[in-house]
Amino acid sequence: MENVAVAAPARPRPAKSKRKLSWIAAKSAVWLLCLTPAFLLLWDGFHDGLGANPIEYVTHATGDWTLRFLLITLSITPLPSFSSSPN
Repeated sequence: MENVAVAAPARPRPAKSKRKLSWIAAKSAVWLLCLTPAFLLLWDGFHDGLGANPIEYVTHATGDWTLRFLLITLSITPLPSFSSSPN
């Protein structure tokens, strides 16, 4: 007699809760907001808003947004310690 592996019966997938769906929506919104600098640069590029030296403009604009995102990230980091929830 051969040893044959029998697959376990497939469990039904649990329905996604509203909390999970709202979390996915929030993450999607944050991702879209993080793409705002790229959209603004594209807008400026298509509407002649980059100035006489476009490479310099793009370099400065991306550097400014990098610093903004860094400050936002660093300011969000200590928020859990200020919240009233235990963990």
